[in-house]
Amino acid sequence: MYLIYKFVISALVLSVLAWIVPGVSIQGFLPAVAVAVILAIVNVSIKPILSLIITPLTILTLGLAHLAMNTAILMVIDKFVSGFHIESFGWGMLFSIFVSIFGVSISKVELLK
Repeated sequence: MYLIYKFVISALVLSVLAWIVPGVSIQGFLPAVAVAVILAIVNVSIKPILSLIITPLTILTLGLAHLAMNTAILMVIDKFVSGFHIESFGWGMLFSIFVSIFGVSISKVELLK
């Protein structure tokens, strides 16, 4: 039940962020849930490996490589989920920054339970 709750909250946050960022659109709640689920799967399975591979570049660019990796992940998810669209890499980067900020905020609130 907790996992479903977390996906619904994530989908709501993604929907609100897509409404705020002009270059990102999500048509409906089901695509938002799909993006939240795929993003969670990628964050658990693929992202740690990618983060390890680009660690030297992340250090050299003071974290910008990690931000670009997050944006690229969202751009790939854009290709797999119909109803979710990112217009450009710049809008994707802004969306990625907001997703990261709200993701950390939500996880901090969950730790207070």
